[in-house]
Amino acid sequence: MAELLHDKSDDSSHLSLAQLRERDFRQAETLQIEYEKIGYAQLRLIRKSDIKQMLIVWGRPEGHRLPRKVFEDRWLEFAEG
Repeated sequence: MAELLHDKSDDSSHLSLAQLRERDFRQAETLQIEYEKIGYAQLRLIRKSDIKQMLIVWGRPEGHRLPRKVFEDRWLEFAEG
């Protein structure tokens, strides 16, 4: 969830802290975040120890994608307010 909201990629739109405070987070909380689709390689906020635990618990994902790419339509709705 944090990667979706705070992604700092060059090709991604950014919201200021003030804009983030104005948004209704309940919309983002309803997203079905699937490890199999997102993986871990694009999650910049996790550590190597987190990855090890993810692999132990869930195994290898199908792929690695940015949460904003997986939920692009929802992110655009959220970013527009």
